[in-house]
Amino acid sequence: MNTTIISCSTPIWLSMIVSGIIVIALSRTKLLKEPVNDGSGKYKYSFSKSQLVWWLWIIFSCFGGYYFCTNEIPVPNATILWVLGISGATTAVAMGTDMMNASNNVWRKVMVVEKRKILVTFLKEILSDANGLSIYRLQALLFNLLYGVIFLSTVIHNLEVSPQNATVFPDFDSNIRYLLIISNGTYAVLRTTETK
Repeated sequence: MNTTIISCSTPIWLSMIVSGIIVIALSRTKLLKEPVNDGSGKYKYSFSKSQLVWWLWIIFSCFGGYYFCTNEIPVPNATILWVLGISGATTAVAMGTDMMNASNNVWRKVMVVEKRKILVTFLKEILSDANGLSIYRLQALLFNLLYGVIFLSTVIHNLEVSPQNATVFPDFDSNIRYLLIISNGTYAVLRTTETK
């Protein structure tokens, strides 16, 4: 009798694929974009919205994988609440800045790429301010990517080792949380000066 056991990481990968397809489809809409304040009516990819979707994608995929592996509804831990709170606050500050700038008629120049390749355009737009590529956006992106990959790989590892373990989701140390707060806070604060 040959029985195939599906790895507990399989549902996570399936959740990532399905939600990734949804994110890609939504990236072609204005969901991940913000208006370019030059009066052109054009939109560019938003760093803050993209970062929020990044964490939502990872957490949704891990929750889906956890549920399909254990048949239990996952309970978010402090790390999940922290990263979503940090991402949500970053997005709120960026959107508030856009609204203030639009109401004050402050316009900014944004790099426009003629022949767009989606990934290159996406990266250039989320990493650029009115003066071109910015280091504070890059460092926020790198830390979010790094800790997102660590979060995902930890969940996959923990589900493989012990799927019924209540500590499947990583518990980031307070210093890691502070690093994400500082990184995103730097972006959020400097974002308010981009259009001046």
